[in-house]
Amino acid sequence: MWEKIAKALKWLFVAGFAAAFLLVLVGFLGLFAVADGAFDGDEPVIGLIRVESEIFDAKPVLDQVERLRKLEGLGGVLVRIDSPGGAIGASQEIYMALREFRADSVPVAVTMGNLGASGGLYVSLAGDRVFALPGTITGSIGVISQFPEATGLLDKVGLRFHTVKTGDLKDAGSPFRPMNEKDKASFDRLIGEMFDQFVGDVAAERGLSRDSVLSLADGRVLSGREAVAAGLADTLGTWHDALAWLRAEAGLDEETPVHEALPPRSWYERMIDCSTRTLAPVGSRLGASLRWSLPGF
Repeated sequence: MWEKIAKALKWLFVAGFAAAFLLVLVGFLGLFAVADGAFDGDEPVIGLIRVESEIFDAKPVLDQVERLRKLEGLGGVLVRIDSPGGAIGASQEIYMALREFRADSVPVAVTMGNLGASGGLYVSLAGDRVFALPGTITGSIGVISQFPEATGLLDKVGLRFHTVKTGDLKDAGSPFRPMNEKDKASFDRLIGEMFDQFVGDVAAERGLSRDSVLSLADGRVLSGREAVAAGLADTLGTWHDALAWLRAEAGLDEETPVHEALPPRSWYERMIDCSTRTLAPVGSRLGASLRWSLPGF
């Protein structure tokens, strides 16, 4: 019996080693076949930048912007937005970085997916032309800040916090004490300042009056169709519509490739990615061939 177990373990080890070797080999070869977001030559190309999920860290998008700036043949930039928003500072930083393409006479087309609300809308202001789907959720012009208060809970458990501070507002927003009028006035001022920046940029970039933007800036969300009617987007259209407009605007033909400028990755990450993308279809087909025998399938 022990001989059979040893033999089985030996074959298991050999199979595992062979699989690991294949994974590394495929990934290694993939390094030569797939560049990490690189694009050689000065032939015309359209750059693609994705702004997806919550916006709290601008750096991944700024990395993409920087990589596109290094392309000699960059003819236009397509920005895909699918975000509910996030931090106002990060949204502003992305908007300002994308706006620099326009300053360099590189046209920018924005295409919204499911979401382009709040900070996502802020980013879209960098576009020369903004496309939205009829069912895109956008709008939500406004600023919000929330602070929990745990004093009731702390009273129940008998826990107290002592604070040493250099100014009355240094612990404003602390969950360990109620917010007073001075705290509230300070946050009202800050929120109002950020709101004024948001409204001002929407009005300037979309060619709208401040009053018309304020009429929409109560936090309401709009459909893509409503956004076009209100002037927050230019037209209804898909990703392909935005790409077609961008090619025409930049004087590029339909064969001009779209280059997605992914943030830099290490050679190890690229090798694993190449291996995964190459072997995943094989595993999927193998799994599908076996699932028929499972109960309930």
